[in-house]
Amino acid sequence: MSSDVDRLDRLFLGGHPCIRMQSYEEDEALEVIRAASMGAQRDLHVWTLLDGVTEGMLADARPVPDTVNPAAALFHMSRVREPSIFCTLDLAPHLDDPHVMRALRR
Repeated sequence: MSSDVDRLDRLFLGGHPCIRMQSYEEDEALEVIRAASMGAQRDLHVWTLLDGVTEGMLADARPVPDTVNPAAALFHMSRVREPSIFCTLDLAPHLDDPHVMRALRR
């Protein structure tokens, strides 16, 4: 796992605005992202279609109200001012929606 964290750290430090990670092991991938987020000293926000946006470092974090909709979640994320990492777990199927794409570009 440490090599995965190191690789992700390098991508974060390199200033990449968007990183796509594909994995069948969602829990393990989230652990890598959490570790890299701590290393980068950034807040982590996680979005899922069922929960909306949550604080990514807490197992039982309460969702941010009204962020289940992918476009609403991306809009919320665009308003976060602290240096942060945003992890979207179920976004890919929604990339054909023009509202989602507009929010993503914002």
